[in-house]
Amino acid sequence: MEKSSKQIDECPGCGLKLPNQHFELTHSYNATSECYQKYTELTYYTLSKQDINFIHQHAVDAYAAQHSGNEMKNITTAFALIGLYYAIEHGYSGKLVQLCNLRINHPFR
Repeated sequence: MEKSSKQIDECPGCGLKLPNQHFELTHSYNATSECYQKYTELTYYTLSKQDINFIHQHAVDAYAAQHSGNEMKNITTAFALIGLYYAIEHGYSGKLVQLCNLRINHPFR
């Protein structure tokens, strides 16, 4: 029985281990290209649901919080953690989290 010749890469952000597919990233988030590919698939899924509660916001926040570092902006991490706080501690929907983000960004509107 032959061993697989594929190299297993571990994502530095979330620890996901996947075979290296040699995908090319156009940015340098704290993630492997394989992990980012899985995030892209999740993004397509959550957006295709066209959910009134906007579950996509939770997926974006979770991924951003897990992959903080490298070229990810500090404000992205801050908003991700704030969004997750409101979702987990207060039960806010993705839509409400999005509205909170807008209020934080533009407090006098």
